[in-house]
Amino acid sequence: MKRPLTVPFGLWLVTNLAWLVVLAIVVIWWKSPDHTASDEVDTLAARHAAPGASSLLSGRPAQDQKAKDHGTGLASGSTANLPIGQSFEAALKVKDPVERMAAFAALLRDLNKENLPQALAAIENASREPGDDALLVNFMRSWVRIDPAGAMDYALDNEGARKFYVRNSDDKLIREWATRDPAAAMAYLDAIPQDHKMNRHSLHTNFVKGMAERDLAGAAAYAEENRFGRERGESIDFLASTFMKNGGETALRNWLDGIDESGENKRQSYKEYAISRAAREIARQDPDSAKDLVEGYLGTDLIDGRALRAAADGIANRDPAEAVDWLMDVSQGRDRSYAVAETIEDWADDDPNAAATWLHGQELTPEMDPAVSAFAREITRDDPEAALAWSSIISNDRQRAETMIRIGRDWLRRDKSAAAQWIQQNEVDPSVQKYFDRYLK
Repeated sequence: MKRPLTVPFGLWLVTNLAWLVVLAIVVIWWKSPDHTASDEVDTLAARHAAPGASSLLSGRPAQDQKAKDHGTGLASGSTANLPIGQSFEAALKVKDPVERMAAFAALLRDLNKENLPQALAAIENASREPGDDALLVNFMRSWVRIDPAGAMDYALDNEGARKFYVRNSDDKLIREWATRDPAAAMAYLDAIPQDHKMNRHSLHTNFVKGMAERDLAGAAAYAEENRFGRERGESIDFLASTFMKNGGETALRNWLDGIDESGENKRQSYKEYAISRAAREIARQDPDSAKDLVEGYLGTDLIDGRALRAAADGIANRDPAEAVDWLMDVSQGRDRSYAVAETIEDWADDDPNAAATWLHGQELTPEMDPAVSAFAREITRDDPEAALAWSSIISNDRQRAETMIRIGRDWLRRDKSAAAQWIQQNEVDPSVQKYFDRYLK
């Protein structure tokens, strides 16, 4: 039997030391920053990229020969062999929407004043998918950070020069600009001609929203000075909720106190609406505080039905009877009539019997006609006969006829035979009867 071969100890030691040195070199190379970063990119690209599109995410050569020729792919427009214009074109050709978005976003990071014309030309000329609006909005928002006036000019152009348009992108641009440089954005916005075809309303509203991120008090002052009507209302809605969110009721009241209702530019109507929106915001958290706010302005010509209704809504959430009783105590006239009618309508939806009981206990003067009409219309679907009976006691001839016709029309559409039988057995106003006869024929 042969004896096992033996290795001299010296040779064995040298061999193992050599392997340890090699292993140490491999470990050091593996842990080096360049290798780790490139390996992570390769791993993410391989994990997330669609077949044939890995160069869009990793910036490394794809398998196809064309990508190999260009070398570094599309991840960075400024460092790739591809000009940024061609890179944008290639990104928009990627079929997978997620990969297309990732490639597009990577290119936006390298957008600058020098390469922007190339990128814009490429996007204008490229074919786009229906879902690419989000990509184009992000391109415009990147543009406005580089050249705000140029981006706005392009978005607002209404002479047919622009090659693509994304709905409401101009709103997003003015908001982005106002967040970064409100003074420059304000000067640009105020220079837009009043007869411009674009929607000035939304531009002013979004300017206020953008400026508020940097200067809430300044945004409030601008909204107050704005001479246009419709956007002032939306700005007030935004400001009321923002003041409440950022500083609570104290900030909201301070804002109201700072509005000078005696100034020009319909300041009184501005403050009236601001009080109603503030009452709504406060009522959501503390109905009693909203009630106190409204009562504090009573007698100043700054309280209208909207403010009464906002405070009553908060009270009605816990007790509708308390809400309408409060309205009857603190106000009168058309504003109270409107607020009571709206509150009764909501109450009748939740508890028609309780709402009817409250109405029975009131003196049904002409001022109560809107409330009776609202109640009758609300119960139409469940009890059309009772609805018609209630509407018949409305004192105003026109409102009574309009309410009965509306209720009768709804009933005739749902149950013509039952409605026709009631009409034949009951006497109604001639104008109402004439409508019913025409409908039945």
